[in-house]
Amino acid sequence: MPPGTDTLVRLAHVGAELQHDLEALDQLAAELADLHRRWPPSRAEVVMAATWVHGWYTGLETALERVARLVDETVPAGPSWHAELVAQLRVEVPGVRPAVVPSEAVSDLTELRKFRHFFRNAYLVDFDPARIEAVVARVLHCHAPVRRGLDDLLEHTRAVAKAMVAGG
Repeated sequence: MPPGTDTLVRLAHVGAELQHDLEALDQLAAELADLHRRWPPSRAEVVMAATWVHGWYTGLETALERVARLVDETVPAGPSWHAELVAQLRVEVPGVRPAVVPSEAVSDLTELRKFRHFFRNAYLVDFDPARIEAVVARVLHCHAPVRRGLDDLLEHTRAVAKAMVAGG
């Protein structure tokens, strides 16, 4: 294989998978926005909203973990790895990638991570509609800035790949 082929393949994987992740995040955010416009919801819609919030955050974290693994080539470990992942991707790595997580989204993402933990450990819970509305609002508040960060990374990876192909 020509030099740099492994990097091109990694960039192609990151790009393709991030595009898929963005589509899923957009779909969940759109569903949440639609439901939020019709608030207050039925009990079933509250559970559905909680599930969508869980899915949105889990999808985002999966995308961030992929970037850490394939681009940064290091993924945090240990009991606080979830928070460390967001912190890692909030910082630009000069010559490697732009910041992916905007600073303005960190507070929302912290609360959404806490909610995701609660949701994963909830058994026979009657979700509080006010609490669910609050986390839905956090998704809606941070979705666009987070998406811009992921879009910037996608653009960067495409530009790097194009330069590699043109130069090689």
